[in-house]
Amino acid sequence: LAATRAAILTPRKSVTALIGVAAAGMMFAICSGGFDLSVGSILSLTTCVIAVTISKNNMPVWLAIVIALIVGCVCGVINGLLITKLKIQPFVATLATQLAFLGVALVYSDGSRVTISGGAGDAIKALSTSKIGPFQIQIFLLILVYIIVYLVYKFTPFGVKTRAVGSNEAATRTTGIKVDKTLIIIYVI
Repeated sequence: LAATRAAILTPRKSVTALIGVAAAGMMFAICSGGFDLSVGSILSLTTCVIAVTISKNNMPVWLAIVIALIVGCVCGVINGLLITKLKIQPFVATLATQLAFLGVALVYSDGSRVTISGGAGDAIKALSTSKIGPFQIQIFLLILVYIIVYLVYKFTPFGVKTRAVGSNEAATRTTGIKVDKTLIIIYVI
């Protein structure tokens, strides 16, 4: 019982970095006045896509990652379209897509555990366990993502549009900013 409690209370560094990357993208949604409950489901779906395409279709790791990124972007577009075009509140839209994306992940993986073995498994393991000095490479990737997100948010027109939409969406529309396009891009991120 104590070992289980310790495992629950002390998350692994790789999981923490993964959550940190998701939080960096979520910052745009929150600053625009919304949020995305389906992030975890999209992460599950993209992970299933990587695992299944590598193990069952013998694709290279880089191609499986590209396909998973495309799937994640499509999920973001779906969320953005539900919110902007159908005028569904972000809470309701992303709650519904959270369940839908989990269902797609379950169907895509046939509801079974998928293991990646061989050279592809070693490549994936190297991505998640490599170290630079005493730190895992994922920590450096997390810092890189935060730097990029900060620069985009603070110094680009997209960051200004995101802040404007979050401050006053109606006033932003009257200035000529394409609010729907901005929100769709935010949910893709």
